[in-house]
Amino acid sequence: VNNYPSLEKDKEQTYVAMDDLDEFDRKIKGTTQKEYKYSAPRFKNHDTLFPKMSRCLELGKTAYVDVLDEDEVAFGSTEFMVMHPKEEDEILPKFVYYTVRREDIRQHALSWATGSTARRQRISTDLFDNLTVKVPPIDEQKEIVGFLDAIDTKIETNNRINELLEEIAGTLYRSWFVDFDPYDEFKDSELGEIPVDFEVKTISEFAEIILGNSPKSEHYNEDGEGLPFFQGSKNFGLRYPEVEKWCSKEKKVAQPDDVLISIRAPVGDVNRAREKCIVGRGVTALRMKEHSNEFLYHLLMANKPNWEKYKSGTTFNSINKTDIQNFPVALPPEQDIERFNSIVRPMAERFKNNVEENDNLAELRDTLLPKLMSGEIRLDPDTNNEPASDD
Repeated sequence: VNNYPSLEKDKEQTYVAMDDLDEFDRKIKGTTQKEYKYSAPRFKNHDTLFPKMSRCLELGKTAYVDVLDEDEVAFGSTEFMVMHPKEEDEILPKFVYYTVRREDIRQHALSWATGSTARRQRISTDLFDNLTVKVPPIDEQKEIVGFLDAIDTKIETNNRINELLEEIAGTLYRSWFVDFDPYDEFKDSELGEIPVDFEVKTISEFAEIILGNSPKSEHYNEDGEGLPFFQGSKNFGLRYPEVEKWCSKEKKVAQPDDVLISIRAPVGDVNRAREKCIVGRGVTALRMKEHSNEFLYHLLMANKPNWEKYKSGTTFNSINKTDIQNFPVALPPEQDIERFNSIVRPMAERFKNNVEENDNLAELRDTLLPKLMSGEIRLDPDTNNEPASDD
């Protein structure tokens, strides 16, 4: 733990922030270049990043490093512990990663958290000094890691497919309805030149608007009681938000596939409701009066920069229901909206199916991981991953 490789100071180096780690995802989602000036956690490919802050550990921010160039050394947040095997011929690097992903290890680490503020309690590396775990022979480690790695790799593949699906659909929307590539004849409008068959309309003319309203905090919980609750864009992800909080009292409810837009800083972030959910005062839900919501979703995504002029507020920027109702857009003819929807709807279905498959794969992995890592279930290297005999 924290046996760092050396790194040249006062020079631009690859940097990984805590925000570059997703919740319960081994993949580092991004890096930046930053001048390395002082001692900080340093690491190479095949190291494991484990959080010192209890809140980050609760959120599952533990990552396996595989995004660097060969032999490259990077540095990261001071809130990382860096872990790698002392002897790689005895312990596989990914076996270290999956060991600290075990729920019993995570709970043990959280029990070591100290500090006066619950959300900023820190975990000492001393917790590992007297912690012992069963380590199978290297060949069995390979079988365990291979099994778990195959699941995580499939999850990552699905995520990459979903990123491409979003990119393709967004590119098509911008080509048709922002750059007007398929159109030849234009007319002047308050929004500038638009195709002759388009009309300038406000959002309220073609979409229903459900302004969020937050119930009292006494109705919030993290135990799954009630409906998922979204107060703002904090949990917005790629198309769908991550559920972190539920609410047992319904006030303003969004239906599955409604479009969600953040109306408080950051203004204009857009997601879709994956399921029925409650929207708080920082979120508004919208749905088309006619047609499916695919067109509306991409319209709001493309118009995110245009909400800047509507922002107001002294404490934080926000927009209100009137701003949304009166927001003008160049609306294409109905047949063009439906044609667009018919192309992107199968992409949206594939996206949703991939998310559901990832949920099932993650549940399978998280069920089997502690059993495999503790030896409750053993894989025999000579029997194609069949459980090993206890005889």
